[in-house]
Amino acid sequence: MSGTPTSAATGDASPPTSADVIATNVRDTARAFIDDFNIALATGNVTQIEALTSPSCGCRKLVNTIKQRSDMDERYDGVVYTLKSIDAVNYLAAGATAAISYSVSAGRVVDRTGKLIATEDPTPDGHAEVFINDVDGHWIVYQNVLLGTGNI
Repeated sequence: MSGTPTSAATGDASPPTSADVIATNVRDTARAFIDDFNIALATGNVTQIEALTSPSCGCRKLVNTIKQRSDMDERYDGVVYTLKSIDAVNYLAAGATAAISYSVSAGRVVDRTGKLIATEDPTPDGHAEVFINDVDGHWIVYQNVLLGTGNI
């Protein structure tokens, strides 16, 4: 995560509006969404991504696949999500939506001995719309909708 923003040197910076605060929280949550998926893919530990997403989120299909592979002593090797952009933050009653663009590197699934189980194709141009809500002061990805190729 980035550090705390600083004010203008002249002190003329106006305080952030509630829309600014929501946009910052939405962007931070979208970044954490990608980061937490990368942690889950690399380690098999889905604790962080489960805490960041609603049980009804379509992304839970991938979360459950990661969990199942981990339970079978399998892991992803080389599969990494890269966030390319977060655009078009649109405000809703309890949060906002954001359009995210990302890529996914090619990789493979291996067992505990390193034996190849499956290969994963790259996704150079993935696009999704994420619905991010404030639930009791905790921002979560409530739902995501794929707009292009990809598997988030």
